[in-house]
Amino acid sequence: SSSAFVFLVSIPVLKEKVSFLKICAVILSCSGVIIVSLFHGKGDLEANDTLFGYVLCIISMLCYAVYEVLAKIYCPKSYSRFDNLMYSFAFLGQMGFWTC
Repeated sequence: SSSAFVFLVSIPVLKEKVSFLKICAVILSCSGVIIVSLFHGKGDLEANDTLFGYVLCIISMLCYAVYEVLAKIYCPKSYSRFDNLMYSFAFLGQMGFWTC
């Protein structure tokens, strides 16, 4: 899950402290992803597992983790959480617009 990668990247970059509560949150998040992935319903289509697909997922999670950590570093503290959210949506919207 991407929360694990965000946590792992934020430890060396942001000097985040490792706590029992944070570790439990990451484990709970990853457990939910595993449960949903393994126990799908009968109507699901069968997917072919490929190494390329797994590599793309890991790269995607790493990019998201770096984005989250850099956003925490470079977003001004004077902005409210709402402002930061709007700038985030605007940035992602621009990325989607220019990559389509």
